[in-house]
Amino acid sequence: TSVDASDNAASTDDSTFTTPETPPVAVPISDDFNTFTLNTDVWTFVNPAGGSISFVGTNTQDAWLNISVPGGSSHDIWDSGNFAPRIMQDIDDIDFEVEVKFESPLTAKYQMQGIIVQESPDRFIRFDFVGEGGWTRVFAATFTSLTSPPPVIRKDTVISNGTPMWMRVTR
Repeated sequence: TSVDASDNAASTDDSTFTTPETPPVAVPISDDFNTFTLNTDVWTFVNPAGGSISFVGTNTQDAWLNISVPGGSSHDIWDSGNFAPRIMQDIDDIDFEVEVKFESPLTAKYQMQGIIVQESPDRFIRFDFVGEGGWTRVFAATFTSLTSPPPVIRKDTVISNGTPMWMRVTR
């Protein structure tokens, strides 16, 4: 019996068999958004109801991504579906950890910033910092359908105000 250098083929006097190489696993890719352009090989800008992205800062050491939403229309996923502008990254169904630093202060009631882990358009988990016009909440909810049953609140806790705010999500 012999095995080739890539360890994916073997042979005997009677037969030869080959196993396919394992495809690479898509894992979250880190990005500090300091190049002043969105890396479209990693990120997709989803913009179902208006919004924009821009890059803020004067150099690569203090740059960040800014996502803006237009006034006058709801972007709250709780009542009407996920119409918020966002950037998304495809990964495989694996355990992962992501950490995000939010630089924007939440100064008005119902301002939100956070992370969505999405299996499909109507199955996702929402993790947010929510401004309440003077105080901030950390909030998490699971959505299994946009129609029924209703989302399930997993966490809703008042936290101290301030920036920056860090959020870590681990599966």
